[in-house]
Amino acid sequence: MFASRKTGSQARHEARCGICSHSERLAIEKAFLHHQMSVADITRCYGVGHDAVYRHLRALNLLAARHRNWSAMLESDNSRPSDGSLPDAEKTVLRANEPSTIQAKTILELLHIPASDEIVMAVERAIENEAEAERTSIDMAANTVFVNAALVKIAKPPENWLHWFQAAANAGHKVNS
Repeated sequence: MFASRKTGSQARHEARCGICSHSERLAIEKAFLHHQMSVADITRCYGVGHDAVYRHLRALNLLAARHRNWSAMLESDNSRPSDGSLPDAEKTVLRANEPSTIQAKTILELLHIPASDEIVMAVERAIENEAEAERTSIDMAANTVFVNAALVKIAKPPENWLHWFQAAANAGHKVNS
């Protein structure tokens, strides 16, 4: 969809990818890029696997593209302070209908955990798996993941937050360190 000249790895990806060969590929990519659906919503709506969606997004660099779209929306938001600053972390609230990627970054920011792409994806997956396991909204699941991580950070922070969030994602509910 985005590259006119394909590298060897892109060609291999497209040859094996269930999303690339899906009849609704463009709709899937558009829904993700424009924050219309989370990965969990895409898997349910289009009958594709969670891992397949993430492989596709990473292979085509769509996670970064979605982030750029979100950044552009934030920059054009007139409700932000005139100096362009963001509100203090204490004033930040996980809002309804906010994409799980942005919620993941908000959680990491509130907990003062450096946000690499890998850890953001692990937190997003933890949120989506929590929502699916508890049959709740993405917003409620994000709050649960945040509270669990905050409690762990207070009690005994793990040496590696990436591993903790990956374990939380695999468990689909809170994980004690």
